[in-house]
Amino acid sequence: MLTNLALKALKPEPKPYKKSDGGGLFILVEANGSKLWRFTYRHKGKQKLLSGGRFPQVSLVEARAWREMMKHQLALGLDPSEERRKEAEATSVGEGSSFEDVAREWLEARMLS
Repeated sequence: MLTNLALKALKPEPKPYKKSDGGGLFILVEANGSKLWRFTYRHKGKQKLLSGGRFPQVSLVEARAWREMMKHQLALGLDPSEERRKEAEATSVGEGSSFEDVAREWLEARMLS
């Protein structure tokens, strides 16, 4: 298992490398020094990989909580990648909406109130 001290001490190497925290969570250290959280899992026989953000913006505690949330979704029979995609679709502005369309809707809403 990783510690905050160990994470801060990770130095870039010529090739990217991984350090595992367990349960499918690991940190990927890029050659440019970026430290990226990743979660690997299997769903319906397929190996999958999710990105969890950049360290230190996403702390070790937050990354572990995220891993547990992903494992909970798997336990319910859900694919975390699909759940993330559905969430992104639900929060995005309608497909095909231009900036002008969104601005007009906003302006109309403001004029009515």
